Amino acid sequence: MWVTHAALPTGYQNRHPNDWIDIPAADPYLPGNLAWLLPQADRQEDLAPLLIWLSRMHLPITTAGLPDLISDYTHASHPHAQAIRRILMKSTPVLTSPGPTLPAP
Repeated sequence: MWVTHAALPTGYQNRHPNDWIDIPAADPYLPGNLAWLLPQADRQEDLAPLLIWLSRMHLPITTAGLPDLISDYTHASHPHAQAIRRILMKSTPVLTSPGPTLPAP
């Protein structure tokens, strides 16, 4: 099973070589699991740019919720990714309170 999980990011990137930006939101598995799959595939170097990419944050927040977005950052050791995780943790009360919603980027 581990080999299959590790092969998913490589197989996807072979079909979509531009970047992780091409991941379709309609994909039922990859967008929500990519932050876990990349370290499993020994591809930590791909994880930090993915987590630092601000537009990418919108998908997990709107589909799975803030806890899932924050958990993505537990897989990264990059200082910028960890700084974003700390900011999200401190901002959770504001981000989850009812009120006006922010428009999508």
